[in-house]
Amino acid sequence: MKHIISLSFFLLLIMSCSSDDNNLACSVGNPIENLNWLKSEIDLLKNNEEEYNYVTQTKHNDQTVFVFANCNPLINSVFLVKNCEGNNIGIIGMGEQDIPSTILDNGIIIWKAENSECDF
Repeated sequence: MKHIISLSFFLLLIMSCSSDDNNLACSVGNPIENLNWLKSEIDLLKNNEEEYNYVTQTKHNDQTVFVFANCNPLINSVFLVKNCEGNNIGIIGMGEQDIPSTILDNGIIIWKAENSECDF
């Protein structure tokens, strides 16, 4: 009986650890602070002082991605999509081979301009 309880506890511990990993973006707790390339990109956006910029974290093909977007109503924008390493993996908004905009449906905004004009 002790073996069953010990085994059950061990399996529960392993399952809880692996589910925590699934909640981490790019295997880090805070991507803005822990991914140097992302922090640098956001710092550039901050320095630009553009009130329409924002960054969304979402999933594409079961991997975490970051979408660099804007909500400027006067332009037809394309949004860059980058993976955890900071590599461009596609765009949203140009043509049929793009990444579908539906990936934004389950995304979360992880950064937006301080003086944001975006209405989310």
